Amino acid sequence: MNDQHNYDTNGIDDDGERDGETETETEKDLYGILDKRNIEKVVLGDHEFDTWYGNAVYFLKNEPQELAFKFMNKDVRSRNNLKKFLEFDSSHKYWLSKLYVCDSCFKYTDDELDCLKHRSMCKYKIKLPGRTVYKDDSKKISIRKVKGKRHKLFCQNLCLFAKMFLNNKSVFFSLDHYDFYMMYGDCNETNKISTNDTQKSNYLIPKGFFSRELLSWDNNNLACILIFPPFQRQKLGQLLISFSYELSRFESLISGPEHPLSEFGEIGYLNYWSKYLAREFLEGSLANSTEQDIKLKENDNINDITQVITLEEISIKTGFRIDDILMALEYMGCLAEKKNRNIYKDYELKNQNDIQNNEKLSSLSSDSYDVVLLKGKIQEWASTRDISRSIIKENLLLY
Repeated sequence: MNDQHNYDTNGIDDDGERDGETETETEKDLYGILDKRNIEKVVLGDHEFDTWYGNAVYFLKNEPQELAFKFMNKDVRSRNNLKKFLEFDSSHKYWLSKLYVCDSCFKYTDDELDCLKHRSMCKYKIKLPGRTVYKDDSKKISIRKVKGKRHKLFCQNLCLFAKMFLNNKSVFFSLDHYDFYMMYGDCNETNKISTNDTQKSNYLIPKGFFSRELLSWDNNNLACILIFPPFQRQKLGQLLISFSYELSRFESLISGPEHPLSEFGEIGYLNYWSKYLAREFLEGSLANSTEQDIKLKENDNINDITQVITLEEISIKTGFRIDDILMALEYMGCLAEKKNRNIYKDYELKNQNDIQNNEKLSSLSSDSYDVVLLKGKIQEWASTRDISRSIIKENLLLY
């Protein structure tokens, strides 16, 4: 089977749109929206694993038995039959048992041999897309910036693949205004080209990515993020999240991810925010308490509060949005409301507008203390976790 036909088309023209199709409202409602998994398994390089969500975009509209790229140069509009689609869907648990995906460029097929042949000669196996923006030689990890406008087909196929693991993924083809930050790592595996021949490979493969919208009204630094299933539980997600904030700090932006977060995304971000805040309060830019100050827990005198700090100050020092800071502090269990006059407080979180410039702590009345941050709780939370940095700033190549 011709490799060019199978991999370089995928039903997408040079402008990132599918050829020769006019969508009715009914087709729009069905196409790309599924409430079940329609592909049972994915074979990404030498890794085989289950999908998490359905993806109808790989297939012809209302033709779930056919991958769309095979009919790019054919007029198939007359084949779009809703009744036929419903009959097929009701009688088949999965539209496709296995989808074979190149682990260098994400081009896909339902034919294992075609995929093996393509992988042996894929151009992205030798020349990676984009440019390096982070490189850690000790961990053999790098991050490359890939422009959606310049590498359209690569990014389109990446988004199609990601849809099977991101339930809210909805942008696949119009990617000119997105940058993709690809995480690459070593591949030291045996690739079976045929039953009688094996080829030892040592090349870089993508292990995850995050996308970033170039024109974001909310200054989001991340649109979606995914570590591919075979490479999860290696703290790679924390590294990508950390890198997204380094980009924002490099641009002097207070930023964060696009909301709402997915269930797994929220877990990842809460861990990152909490560890970063704990590190800053205990040993970083927000840590100005001595050992004696920490022992103030034994003192009930409200006038002995060691420091007043605003949410805006925390936001400026960390680069986090205020709402995200509050989510993390609540997650750590270190926030408390004042219930009486004799409550221990290390820090008070107040709106900047309520504090006049150069106003001293002693001039604030006790009634103004509403929410406090308990530093002892931060220490307790951090004592059971590794809060070390996940990114090495010296490895950044942002210039």
